[in-house]
Amino acid sequence: MTPDQILDRMSQMIRVGFVNARQPEKMRVKVTLRDTTSAELVTDWLPVLCPRASGDMQYDLPDVGDQVLCLFLPYGLEQGFVLGAMYGKQSPPVSGGDQWHRRFSDGSSLEYDRKAHTLTVNVRGDMALTAAGASSITSQAPMTLEAPIVYVRGTLVNTAKDGSPGSAVISGDVKVVSGGVAVPDADVTAGAVSLLHHLTSGVQPGSGQSGPPVGGGAGGNPGGGSGGEGQNREEKRFDALWGEAPADATELDRLLLCLPEIAAAVAERQPTPEDRQGWLYLREMFLRWFTGVASMDANSCAEAFWVAWEWVMSYKRASYACARFIDPAYDEEQRERNIYSQAALKQLGVILCREGCLDPAKEAVDFDFIQSDWRQWETFYHTLCSVPRWPDSDGLMAALAGFTLRALAAGRAENLGNGRWRITVTRVAVFVHDSFNFAEDDSYFANNLGKWSCIHLDGGENSVYPEVEHDYVSLSNNDFRNFREKYGFGNDFLVLSRPHIVEKFKEVSYVTTCIYKD
Repeated sequence: MTPDQILDRMSQMIRVGFVNARQPEKMRVKVTLRDTTSAELVTDWLPVLCPRASGDMQYDLPDVGDQVLCLFLPYGLEQGFVLGAMYGKQSPPVSGGDQWHRRFSDGSSLEYDRKAHTLTVNVRGDMALTAAGASSITSQAPMTLEAPIVYVRGTLVNTAKDGSPGSAVISGDVKVVSGGVAVPDADVTAGAVSLLHHLTSGVQPGSGQSGPPVGGGAGGNPGGGSGGEGQNREEKRFDALWGEAPADATELDRLLLCLPEIAAAVAERQPTPEDRQGWLYLREMFLRWFTGVASMDANSCAEAFWVAWEWVMSYKRASYACARFIDPAYDEEQRERNIYSQAALKQLGVILCREGCLDPAKEAVDFDFIQSDWRQWETFYHTLCSVPRWPDSDGLMAALAGFTLRALAAGRAENLGNGRWRITVTRVAVFVHDSFNFAEDDSYFANNLGKWSCIHLDGGENSVYPEVEHDYVSLSNNDFRNFREKYGFGNDFLVLSRPHIVEKFKEVSYVTTCIYKD
């Protein structure tokens, strides 16, 4: 073999190509080679190298379209290996060399930043951790668990490593399925009420009903004590909720402040866990609204109120509306805009152009509104459908009444020149959108929020017993607005769910135009 032949053979051994097809069960791919003088070549099946493949095993197969580096044996393109994938025109998903990042096509991600010492895990679906032995999580700072319901199987013990009382913050309800709750040498506070130090107003003998708890007392618990200068504003708000009402408080004011307690009582009487959860959501919404500084702008809230997507979809009217919303069989001819409708796709193009994504200086752009911050969803959603109110006061009606489902998209835009772009939508996620507010409204529902009773701890659309009807008071949006103006509390906020990835989404590709303005 001549030196020229040897050099030619060596130049064929290392090639760059693009994955053409995959064989997942054998961890093999076919690769299209474009660095040829004639037509593109497609290799035979090539195994993809991985760190371990015997006792310890690792699996990570490139996707179709990924750019890969191939090594061939000096016999031609029939025998070779894929060494790994490479970034080309697409930028890495991290901003610096101190980050280790793994992102999946459904939007889930895992990242560790060694400079900031932070580990971030974002899972778009369910997450399960299983250990055959004991498990331990140690944190040098307070730990927060945020979920609609936290289930505990076993005994929940509040202790630190050295035996001193520990600290944990849980946002949502805690259900101890079996076992007990042990809190040695510490207190339990529910809302503003201390278990060890709370007082009860209007104590009565025998079968009489005492008044509600009035606060914690010792230890500076919220809502307790004398209400001196050392109390902060938040504690004083809880005093308004759980302690003595202001001197100028009307019976209507007292009823409004009783609404969280009414919602909790109604929750306990619900026939299903879903309805109970809805009324518990309403209780937390009331508490949040009454303890927030007055604001009529729900979109400017510091934090949204989160409801579980699975809980919403447990109601047939919500799941039916969602099915119509994401079914390709329904289009713009329906009253609501389906995610596949021309109107929805056109609006997505408008958003991409408006946000400067379609830069004429770029050949292609990846976009992912699903990964955006929740504060931007109002700007980035491209279509919605309505889930109407329901005549009965079930859990969904109690928490959300009428609400909307909104869609966020992810995909790729390719520059065709002359302001024309091919938009390919690869993923869509749907989320619940509502707001907890009492804005001025002339509708029937704004002026008829049901009849409520703090005496009977009952409320809702169908909660009036004829024999005690005089114990119930009808409420309207105006009552809440007047309360806000009088006391300076009453903070409107958004109610959202986490985006739910649409399963079996059919990829959509279309051409749109954009007159780019820098």
